[in-house]
Amino acid sequence: MRVSLVGRVAHDVCYVVQNKAYLDYNNRKYASTLEGSGQRLRQIASVVANSFEANWTSASEYTYDYNTEKKLIVVSVVKTDPPARDPDA
Repeated sequence: MRVSLVGRVAHDVCYVVQNKAYLDYNNRKYASTLEGSGQRLRQIASVVANSFEANWTSASEYTYDYNTEKKLIVVSVVKTDPPARDPDA
């Protein structure tokens, strides 16, 4: 998942469904690297942004193909859109 942050480089995390948490690659050096969050993109983006004391603009779930080295966006959420329109609602 990729979270676009205002005034910063976007941040990528890996959501772990079984744990209802995301793996933050920046925290690899800590014993527990999973950060609890909700399951929806909007919820995850809010927790990620708060960890940077930043605001988020969009969040996208994507897959990565190692053969082609390309990302494929599966679904995106824009913060200013009504939450009811979120594709993962």
